[in-house]
Amino acid sequence: MNFQQMHKQRKFTLIAGAAGFISCFLPWYSYGFGSINGLHSWGVLVFILFGISAFLSYTGDAQKNLPGKSWSLFFFPA
Repeated sequence: MNFQQMHKQRKFTLIAGAAGFISCFLPWYSYGFGSINGLHSWGVLVFILFGISAFLSYTGDAQKNLPGKSWSLFFFPA
């Protein structure tokens, strides 16, 4: 898939998902003798949701915007 031919909405979603996905590995909180990254407790859920958003923006017809039904499958199953 060519990034230049992707719809603008898919580009922004893919970039935001990738940035969030990577941010889970960076330190979120530092204290005297260590730090905690984004893969603790609720951070795992955030990690998974960023991965899902990047995956959904990469699949399907790249030249069309994202259909609303692809997002609602995860949050409001039929």
